[in-house]
Amino acid sequence: MIDITILQLGHSVSLTGDQAAGIAEEIASLRSQNSELDNEASTLLDAYNQLSNQLAKADERLAVLEKRNNNQPETIKGMEGCIASEIAKAFEKAETPHRAKAGCIGEFTFTIEDGVCCPECWNEQSDDCQMCNGESDESGLSDLTATVPWDLCKEIWFRMNKIYAEELRKGCES
Repeated sequence: MIDITILQLGHSVSLTGDQAAGIAEEIASLRSQNSELDNEASTLLDAYNQLSNQLAKADERLAVLEKRNNNQPETIKGMEGCIASEIAKAFEKAETPHRAKAGCIGEFTFTIEDGVCCPECWNEQSDDCQMCNGESDESGLSDLTATVPWDLCKEIWFRMNKIYAEELRKGCES
């Protein structure tokens, strides 16, 4: 018989040899489990520390990116102004493309109402008139369709470029 005193509880217990051996085995098993749990806790603590370090690095990178993004609108605004300025310069220096003349000659017309007077239909309108083919009204007048000359087309094109360049410059300033 073995006498064991449990100090925390203040009790004394008597055990047989088999009981004491069983308790010793139980204590050894608990110590082994405790050691395994300590190892697992250590592994988890290491993983936690690694994740904490990675999170700290990510936070630093995020702070750098946020700082860069805070400056981005001013950078973009400056770039837009520079690009608009370059586009305005390009429009001011633009020349008419060589192929444009061939494609535009005769394409643009305008009508002058009652711009032609038919001498044969002056007094009396005739549907069989050889000169106006009966297109004049009772007073011998008919509409005149005129082609816009190439020089005028070119002037209009240059003026439109100049106006657009001015608008771009005003947009850059505001």
